[in-house]
Amino acid sequence: MAPDTQVLTFVLGGLTENEREQATNAVQQLMQRELDRTVALLVDLGGETADDDDDALVLFGRLPMGPHPDRVQFRTDRLSDIPAVLAGAEVTDLGNGLSTVRW
Repeated sequence: MAPDTQVLTFVLGGLTENEREQATNAVQQLMQRELDRTVALLVDLGGETADDDDDALVLFGRLPMGPHPDRVQFRTDRLSDIPAVLAGAEVTDLGNGLSTVRW
């Protein structure tokens, strides 16, 4: 991991579905404003993805060994950097500099 890389984690347990969606949307808006410094957004509503699997996915381009996050968005211009992650995945360009990846 680069020395200037920061992984931000927001725990949304205890929030209603509407509150979780509002929080997720707020983080996504922040990402869009800071797109040049953003790597990815992972949303794991059930808390089932291990933290080290999340880090491996975002920082090193490796798929999680266990459950996958519910939602993963990468910068569209960096998708070619993670071919192993994209293998067998459905990629949707959101048109805002981000693409959603689902397996």
